Amino acid sequence: MAVGPVARDSASAEFFDGTRRGVLLLRRRSGTGEYLDPSTVPTPSEEADLEYVPAAGGGRVVSWAALHSRREGGEPVRTVIGIVELDEGLWWWSRLVGVDPDADLSDLRVKVDFVPSGPEPHHEVMPVFRPAEGSPWHEGGRDEYR
Repeated sequence: MAVGPVARDSASAEFFDGTRRGVLLLRRRSGTGEYLDPSTVPTPSEEADLEYVPAAGGGRVVSWAALHSRREGGEPVRTVIGIVELDEGLWWWSRLVGVDPDADLSDLRVKVDFVPSGPEPHHEVMPVFRPAEGSPWHEGGRDEYR
């Protein structure tokens, strides 16, 4: 199940500039150091105190599910999605790649990776998570699906 091509807008431009560079950027309050949940929509008065900072890139799987769909031509495919607790403490919803859809992924250490959201050069690059080195599912390479 593909997310489909993703396009940036003015609110997401800085985030997607980061993903194109291979950096997961998190929003943080510069005054307190508090990270914002990705779904938080700050008020205009809060914007001045916010900054984007690079995430460490690691985390652990908190929850996951396998979505069932079909490719063109009818071939079945399962896409694993999950909630990853980032090392910074935030929970991030994302696709999990390089994992067995039938496996117990509880507490699996993962690292961020980046994949295009569509075939065209202007389609944005999206963060996904794959098993970290030393984890049971680490395969040491990139893949289009799993």
